[in-house]
Amino acid sequence: MKLTSSILFSLASVTPLVSGHYVFSKLIVDGKTTQDFEYIRRNTNGYQPTLPSDILSNDFRCNQGSMESAANTKVYTVAPGAELGFQLAYGAQMKHPGPLQIYMSKAPGDVKSYDGSGDWFKVYQEGLCADTSKGIVDEDWCTWGKDTASFKIPENTPAGQYLVRVEHIGLHRGFMDKAEFYFTCAQIEVTGSGSGSPSPVVKIPGVYQPEDPNIHFNIYYPTPTAYDLPGPSVWSGGSAGSVGTSASPAVTATAPAVNNNAASAAPTTMTTLTKSSAKPTAKPTAKPTAKPTAGAGTGCGSSVSSSAGAPAGVLKKYAQCGGLNWTGSGSCETGSTCHQYNPYYHQCI
Repeated sequence: MKLTSSILFSLASVTPLVSGHYVFSKLIVDGKTTQDFEYIRRNTNGYQPTLPSDILSNDFRCNQGSMESAANTKVYTVAPGAELGFQLAYGAQMKHPGPLQIYMSKAPGDVKSYDGSGDWFKVYQEGLCADTSKGIVDEDWCTWGKDTASFKIPENTPAGQYLVRVEHIGLHRGFMDKAEFYFTCAQIEVTGSGSGSPSPVVKIPGVYQPEDPNIHFNIYYPTPTAYDLPGPSVWSGGSAGSVGTSASPAVTATAPAVNNNAASAAPTTMTTLTKSSAKPTAKPTAKPTAKPTAGAGTGCGSSVSSSAGAPAGVLKKYAQCGGLNWTGSGSCETGSTCHQYNPYYHQCI
């Protein structure tokens, strides 16, 4: 049955009444939860989301009015490998359908006076965590019903002070050009002697455009079966010159010696996603059987190590087969071809 625009509007307008708005107010470090806005810059627009019409504003960095509270916000000192998390205020849950992403930006000096105008790199993302061949439903999103999101600081993160920006995008009104962005920034200091070169880097604002297809996205009709995450690929956390890679679009795949979300040190089977303008041509049915345990994460909330290089020789289906700064070699196995999804990621499909 064809859904009219009036029905779609009704569906979207009811959702906020049920799910409500929310804000990330607590930083969690290695399982320890801090106080509301103790290490997170307090915004001045409360629980209200940012809409696409405002994502080209400087307020899109850490939210409206957050710079006003920066000087009074504490800085949490952490070591590479520590687990950082964000929690919603007052028992709220992420019950808007959409992806979650976490970015970091190194301050040139004191993070309390840093406005976020420098480079940002992505360290984590969550998209879809289920077989969506029959259409995406709310529960397919990795974040659905959760109140926290966490990741591990990549081992090679250079020492210094950083803004860490968590972002959840509610797509329930995306078809109306009113996708909802919920985001805040924590202030941290990373210790150690990491020598990595985070990449790819982006500017905020500028990382997204209001008309991007994964922002102006209709989750109702026609029923989508895939979603490409917005923004850059996730930094692998590897040595200088390495680059994080995106993964295959809404597929479940077995990757040989390289995680299709961020460079991996061991074979793993998982559900993966990517930012891409191309649509998947095939979708296997195997379910994930293993979950990586360390490093920078992407996709469905998984985390992986990034000390190994890319594979060589015959590349299995759904393995990475090219991209900027990819150091592997070899060709796709018989029956699959190397497809370019974006400049950073090519995959055997």
